[in-house]
Amino acid sequence: MEAGRKGHKSGQDFCPYSEGNPSAPPLLERLEAAGTTIIEQQIRLGGAVLALTDRRMATERASSDGISKLVLFGLTFDYRKTSRLALEPADQASNVAVSCAYVLLQKADITVSPVSYTHLTLPTKRIV
Repeated sequence: MEAGRKGHKSGQDFCPYSEGNPSAPPLLERLEAAGTTIIEQQIRLGGAVLALTDRRMATERASSDGISKLVLFGLTFDYRKTSRLALEPADQASNVAVSCAYVLLQKADITVSPVSYTHLTLPTKRIV
């Protein structure tokens, strides 16, 4: 924060993006255990694609990869045990797509911390 980078991606990561990075398969296993169907290591729901962050902003990645309803989730040390994940929806993603991602993670007992507040209002009560 002293460097004036609060709220900005700086490329100086807590977890460096490299081949040794934590990966999403344990999260996929956790979501499958909660009743989600996973096809070809992709999480697709409500027309949206839920994907692991790769350092690019969600809106930039959605545009360059041609995925309009992209919602990124953040890195964590252990996807099997984490109780919270950050979600960053692309500006192009609809509220329905983002809400689907929120509910999906809730089913796996994961609390969501939104990263972008530009167009999104997440439910304040837990959905059962």
